[in-house]
Amino acid sequence: MGMAEDGHVPGNQLILEAVGAELDYLRQLGANENLAFACSNLSAYEALLVIIQNAERGIPVYQAVANVRTPFSGPAGVINRLKGLRSLGLLEEKVGAKKSQVCLVPSEQLLRDIYPVLSARHHGGWQK
Repeated sequence: MGMAEDGHVPGNQLILEAVGAELDYLRQLGANENLAFACSNLSAYEALLVIIQNAERGIPVYQAVANVRTPFSGPAGVINRLKGLRSLGLLEEKVGAKKSQVCLVPSEQLLRDIYPVLSARHHGGWQK
């Protein structure tokens, strides 16, 4: 019996392992209410990751929203979700280069919550 005949597709095991890893990641995010809220809108989650990328420098709200390429939600939806994340204490406001400019920075709480999840996904957990 050849591979195709027995229903086994080459690479199937790799796909199953990848799906298992993705399920672990999703369940880790889902185990934390704040992270579950953060990633339940893919466009807003993308904006959140962009904000984390900019670290303590901060990024203006409009710029974080403009960087979103995931077509899950429009700009207004992303802005509303970011407001929700601010009220949960995951994002903090910082005055930008221009006084009128509001920049967003990740809170210590967000970094504490999300780093172990991202680390497990991309580095197999923290190296002790």
